[in-house]
Amino acid sequence: MQHHGSRWHGILQTVVMSFPASDNNREHTAKGGGLKGRQVELFVLVAADKVKDHQLIKKALKKLAVNHLVSSVFNNEQLLNILQNKEYYTRAIPLVPQLLFLDVRLPVLSGIGALREIREQADVSEMLVCMIGDPGNQAKKEAENLGATGFLPRPLDEDQVLRVATTVLKTH
Repeated sequence: MQHHGSRWHGILQTVVMSFPASDNNREHTAKGGGLKGRQVELFVLVAADKVKDHQLIKKALKKLAVNHLVSSVFNNEQLLNILQNKEYYTRAIPLVPQLLFLDVRLPVLSGIGALREIREQADVSEMLVCMIGDPGNQAKKEAENLGATGFLPRPLDEDQVLRVATTVLKTH
């Protein structure tokens, strides 16, 4: 029996923003659904149980002048399913996210536990992970050892989100 922890189970929200894209940064092309043929320069996955976090991240990313895709999941079980292309998420998103905003405390499995499982998957092992919230000293060290590349404190701030996304764009 699965525990889903929120009324949002099974909802996958995606937003594609169309802006003039630079020719030198067209690394990903979406091949499925309504995204067919569109260039996606930045694919972000948000795993948080607070709708406010999803809304703020999406609002912040609208300020980027690049084509981007933002997908939302609301617990770590959904996160693992989308990354493993399972259940509801089978073929929903044909790309591997470049950036994951991962809440430290989510229903079903802790953010650290999900990060441990994510890093064991070869196809997403290079994805950059930015943890949301304060995990505490010991959990922060474990997250860093598992490859977390940043930590954003609560309450989230649009400028912080933009700095993280800009860094990803420059490095990918």
